[in-house]
Formats: sequence, structure tokens, C-alpha cells
Amino acid sequence: MKILPIFGKNFKSIQFTGKSQDEFHRVFSQCNDPEFLEEFFELNRKDLSSWSLNIETAIRKTLQFAEEFENKFKSLEAKYSRDDIVTELNELFEPLHAQSSSAIITSKKIKFNWLRIYALRLDKEVYIITGGTIKLTKAMQDRRHTIVELRNLKSCLDNLLRLGIINENTVIEEVEL
Repeated sequence: MKILPIFGKNFKSIQFTGKSQDEFHRVFSQCNDPEFLEEFFELNRKDLSSWSLNIETAIRKTLQFAEEFENKFKSLEAKYSRDDIVTELNELFEPLHAQSSSAIITSKKIKFNWLRIYALRLDKEVYIITGGTIKLTKAMQDRRHTIVELRNLKSCLDNLLRLGIINENTVIEEVEL
């Protein structure tokens, strides 16, 4: 596992051992790949039906969502300054789970329609992307591909602790965009 910079000192991504891409770029590669999307929506046809869409429309919408989502990040990178990026990332990401304010380890996400990016937020200034997916159901525990993302988040956290990159006193928040 490596931690790679996406832009600036505050926005990073995990690259799992044996993988050719970091998680941030993997998510966008998959969401921009019509063949991947067709296979994904075929496998998740039942969940897609709750959105009242056929597979072709879902692919078209996902390609559009991915482009708009990527453009958000490109605009952040273009106007990067440390304070601005932290403020905007804090506004984009939201908690992954509802938690009490006393929790030391919490979760966040960024969501753009059904696209999700998951990250660990360290000390409220550094975001490390751990993965992302298309989420068609309400709960992450409902489908195998979203459960994998939860496991990746936990695995990254455990590895960062084990390697001494962070410790129990580091404020950690799991986030979703």
C-alpha cells in the first residue's frame, strides 16, 4: 500500500499493493469506461430498476456524472492554495455514518448522484481516498461492491495505524463524497 499525492499536500489517494492505479484514478477510470459500466449495471439490474432507468440511460448518465464530478476536482486543483483546498474539501465531504461528537474515528463521503468517493480525513486537513463506487442502494451493507469499499476503508485505517503513519491520538474521520 502506498499513499500518493493527487494535488497539494492535503489530497492523497491509496494505491493498493499489486494495483496499477491509485483509488482516486481507478474510480474515474471505471466510471468513464462504457464496457465496465454495462457489466456493472447488468449485474445490478434489480437495483437500477428502482431508479426507473434502463442500462443504456444509466451508462450515459454515469459518464455525464463522472465528467462533472472530475471537473469539480480539476477546478479545485486549478485554484489550489492550502487554505482554500482544505475549506472546499471540508465542504464537499460529509460523514459516512452518523456518529457522536466524542468519536475519535469517524467516516466521511463525497457523493455526486450515485457516484461515491470514500476517504479518511486526518486531523481535519488531509484527505486520503480509499476507494469509490456506484451506490444504487440506500445502505452500503446491502451489496457486495459497497461492502468491499467499507472493508478497504477499514483496511487502510488499520495499515496506517500498524505502520505508525498515524496513531490513536490522530483525529481520523472516514468520509464520503
